[in-house]
Amino acid sequence: MDGTEGKWYPLDGVKSGKILLSADFLDKLGRNANDLIPGLLKGGDLSDPNGRRNSTNPEKSNPSALHGNVPGGIIPKGKAKLNLIKAKDLIQADKNSKSDPYAVLLYGKQVEKTKVIPNSHEPQWNHEAEFDVPDGDERSFYIEVFDSDKIGQDTSLGNLTLDITDVLSMDGKDGQWFPLKGVKSGKVLLSADFIDELGRNASEILPSLLKGGDPNDPYGLSGRKKSSDPFNKSGLGGNGQGESLPEGLARIKLVKAKELINSDIVGKS
Repeated sequence: MDGTEGKWYPLDGVKSGKILLSADFLDKLGRNANDLIPGLLKGGDLSDPNGRRNSTNPEKSNPSALHGNVPGGIIPKGKAKLNLIKAKDLIQADKNSKSDPYAVLLYGKQVEKTKVIPNSHEPQWNHEAEFDVPDGDERSFYIEVFDSDKIGQDTSLGNLTLDITDVLSMDGKDGQWFPLKGVKSGKVLLSADFIDELGRNASEILPSLLKGGDPNDPYGLSGRKKSSDPFNKSGLGGNGQGESLPEGLARIKLVKAKELINSDIVGKS
């Protein structure tokens, strides 16, 4: 109820009657309910509701194909937009001249290709590619940069593989540099957005995906008892999964009631 104007709850033990309640909660660290509920529903550490303790390193908070092993899980359904902005420090494929770089982006059977930038080691493409996710069981996005040759086969200037978690973790950022593999030097600057079929963005999906859970149920609510009773085991009342309760100050405001039973036959209550 924290932050809401009020919520109606039915009274038990009578044929009719409801009360309107509003509430606020502030823990001893100054955090409100929105900061605490995700950790509380998962049975996690309430002093670290987002599971980020002991790490400001994105490689630890967002394991991926670049950073380590990713738990296998259901791939979210939606649209992934990758913007290949530019590259820098590309190797010189031609000894006598600069490269003419372009890039190919692949996800599953879907392929996108940038324009060729002539005579440059720091090409700027600003190429936005949109991919339907999932494509089969594919989790990885593959990018390879080439030097366009008029004669003979185009030369690879490096490649990059991104797990779906890498794409999700970039959502909302202006851009992130990634080193190219298979070459001595070279980086590409990428940005990304992701919207699933329910209209949710990456921040709502990533926590569950990193734990190998169902991205369609990011806070692990599926299978919980559905009831208007605020004292069931839904995590909104009761102890949920038996985790420790947060320490703080709870303010509950009993606003009003309606549809109360008539306890006096002659008059109102």
